[in-house]
Parts: sequence; structure tokens; C-alpha cells
Amino acid sequence: NLDHGQGVEAVDKYITSLGFKPIGKDWETLDKESLLKLLTKMCHMSMAYSVEMMSIETSRHIAEVFVEQFNPESAFYFANGSIQENSASWSSITESTFEMAIVAMDSNRIGIICCEDED
Repeated sequence: NLDHGQGVEAVDKYITSLGFKPIGKDWETLDKESLLKLLTKMCHMSMAYSVEMMSIETSRHIAEVFVEQFNPESAFYFANGSIQENSASWSSITESTFEMAIVAMDSNRIGIICCEDED
């Protein structure tokens, strides 16, 4: 099993291989429920204009299916930021005006969902 520092290192290596920028210690660790909430928000509303992109039910389903891909016994969940009621903050891994990324990993898999938006 990986510890947090090894997890961050693995995440940065993975996202760099996909063409994203590494952010090191700026990755925020999430528990499973926090990841589900954040990913649901990411899919549900646009970051630039707060317009609904898909239903809350579909957004939650996408989040649940993503999380189910990883072994809960060994999974780590990371985000490059957070979304509050009326604002968001993040450490950029893209060149987009707005973005939010979630990375999940376990001892066998790693995956990312990155939402980008422009105004």
C-alpha cells in the first residue's frame, strides 16, 4: 500500500504522462464521500456560468461508477481544488480558465476525471 507522499508522487507522474502539469503538495486528499460530492458537482454545473450541464442524478451516477473502479481497501482520492457554494479554488494542471480534477488510485489502477471550462 502507498502512503500519501507516494500517492502524490504517483499522481503527478500519471498526469504528466497525459500532458497535464504536476502540482505536488497541492493535491488535496479526499475521503470517498467527499470525492463523490465534488465529482457530482463537477459534472452537474458548469464552472464558468453555473449552468446545469446534466441532471444531478446522472452526475451522481457518473461519480459512483468512477469510484467503483477502485478497491476501497487500498484507494486514495485526490483533487486539485474544491468547490464551495458560490466559489471554487484550485491549483492548475491545465491552461484553462476554470478546471477541477479528481484522481483516484488503488494498488492496481489509476484514473482521472478533469473538467475544464472557459468564459
